[in-house]
Amino acid sequence: MYYPYVEKSIGDKADVLDIGCGDGELARFLSDKERYVIGLDISDECITKAQELTGETEKIKYVNCSFEKFDAKGRLFDAVVFVASIHHMDMEKAIVKAKALLRENGKLVIVGIAAPSSLVDWMVEALRIIPCKIGSAFHRMQSSEKLNIPTSYTVLKMSKIRKIVSAVIPKARLKYGLYYRYILTWENKNK
Repeated sequence: MYYPYVEKSIGDKADVLDIGCGDGELARFLSDKERYVIGLDISDECITKAQELTGETEKIKYVNCSFEKFDAKGRLFDAVVFVASIHHMDMEKAIVKAKALLRENGKLVIVGIAAPSSLVDWMVEALRIIPCKIGSAFHRMQSSEKLNIPTSYTVLKMSKIRKIVSAVIPKARLKYGLYYRYILTWENKNK
C-alpha cells in the first residue's frame, strides 16, 4: 500500500538501501525502475524467501544482518528506506546511522508504526478506522502473523517519535498515514 508513496518520495534515486526488507517485495517493486537495491534483514527466513521470490538479478542484493551490524564499507546511498521496520531498532541510533549512509541530496523515507500519545493522535486513530477497514478489504490484506512475517508490537508513542525527529533531523516532514502508520521524509542537504 505504501510502496508507490515510497517510490514517489525517492524519485529517481538510483541506489537504495531497504532496511528490514522482509520477503523483498519493496526491493522488487523499486528495482523495476532501473534502481539498484540492497535489501537488509536480520531474519534468515525472510532473506531466504526474498531470494527465492526474486530469483537471479543484478539489480537486487540481499544481506542477512541487523542494520546495527551492517557495514556499508564506505558506500553511500541515494535513498535509505524503512517500511514497518524501524520500531524493531533503537530509532535514534538507526536514523543517525541512516543519515551517515546518505549521499548529498539523498532521501530518508520511514513508514513507521506509532502508538497515539495525544488527544489529536487519538482523534486521528478514530478517523482512520473506516478507511483502514475499506482498504484492507479492497486489497485483501492479511496480518503479518498469517503471512509468517516476524512481528513486534512494541512501538514508540508519537510524542517520543516527534522528539527524536526534532533532535536528529529537525527539517523532516512527519505526517500521519493509515494503519497506525506515520510517514517521515528527509533530504540530506548537510554534506
